[in-house]
Amino acid sequence: MEPIIAALIAGATAALGDTAKEAVKDAYHGLKSVVSKWFSGKPEAEAALARVEQHPEDRDAQLALATAIKHRADEEAPGAELHQRVEQMHRAIEEHGTAEQKQRYATIIRTLETEDIHFAGGSQVSDGLDAETFVDHAKAKSVTFGNPPAKKA
Repeated sequence: MEPIIAALIAGATAALGDTAKEAVKDAYHGLKSVVSKWFSGKPEAEAALARVEQHPEDRDAQLALATAIKHRADEEAPGAELHQRVEQMHRAIEEHGTAEQKQRYATIIRTLETEDIHFAGGSQVSDGLDAETFVDHAKAKSVTFGNPPAKKA
């Protein structure tokens, strides 16, 4: 679930800024639209998404979103369109984002990776991708879902 969380937080952060290019804003709005549909009828999830959009740097908002995504994924796997939108967000930040936005994105990935966010039943938000591998995949315009690639030695 890391890729979805990171793309939403990075997109919301970039979209709020004056320096975001239209490609980044468009990718974020497309991603948010698909996530909103996936969250439809789930008031807590919808509220978590709205909170991150308003306050993307708020750690409590980020944790609420991570929890909502994890719980929603336990009920229904993210569809192909959501995966495509996440990849589009990765590409938009990589190709059109400012140096600051790219750094922020890498920091979000690293933070999600290093925080030990557990849920009932022992599941975690992290799907095991280390920040370097994740960014490498984003640069290659390919993000792995499900079984992550082996970590670099």
